[in-house]
Amino acid sequence: MKQLTIGIKFISALLTLSCCKFAEAETFGLPTLLITLSNRQHIPGEPIIANLKISNESGKPLPQVFGSNEDFADTADFAFIVTTSDGAVVFDGRRQGADVIRTVLRTIKPGEFLQCEQMFLPWCNQRKDIMDQNMPIRLLPAGLYELTSKVLWSVPQKEGVLITSNIVELQIKDPTGIDAEAVKLMQSPEVVGFFEGTRGGKPKAITTLLAKYPGSTSTVPLTL
Repeated sequence: MKQLTIGIKFISALLTLSCCKFAEAETFGLPTLLITLSNRQHIPGEPIIANLKISNESGKPLPQVFGSNEDFADTADFAFIVTTSDGAVVFDGRRQGADVIRTVLRTIKPGEFLQCEQMFLPWCNQRKDIMDQNMPIRLLPAGLYELTSKVLWSVPQKEGVLITSNIVELQIKDPTGIDAEAVKLMQSPEVVGFFEGTRGGKPKAITTLLAKYPGSTSTVPLTL
């Protein structure tokens, strides 16, 4: 009888510890996502390079999901959303990171951060007639837009949460001169597939762009 009582107490202790760990995990806060642009003015078809910084501003340690800046850049799931001034979504681009098993071996202390750069090509992907691979892609026209980013924060044994960044203003300007000629090549569906990661290798349109228009604004991000 004594052994049975000890066994019951042992199991009860394990359950209590399990519940405490779960409850403790549930109290974890979330890091803050900051997006910045070195250049807020672009022409249609110009790839945008965004700097993303994920930091702990909670005042207490948080589980560190990504092991390094490189890990953050390569394995995180990113989303970039462009809206008009009245809130209409004109672009929603997503990039799925490498499928890895997350483990938390350390914490992000208050004030610490991880950061990386991501490049994407905004275009009007809210249209329903873009599936025709023979039709040129409609790039974002000139105008003022707002850009936000989202990153999937997934702690082991917890449901993943999308962290939303701040909003930055983005201006698209009409191209002139050599830029206007280069933009035509950036309307290729192959180019869009290249930036979205759905097509491997380097599309012929990009090779031609680099060869024919090396001084174009559109080619600068491709040579970094």
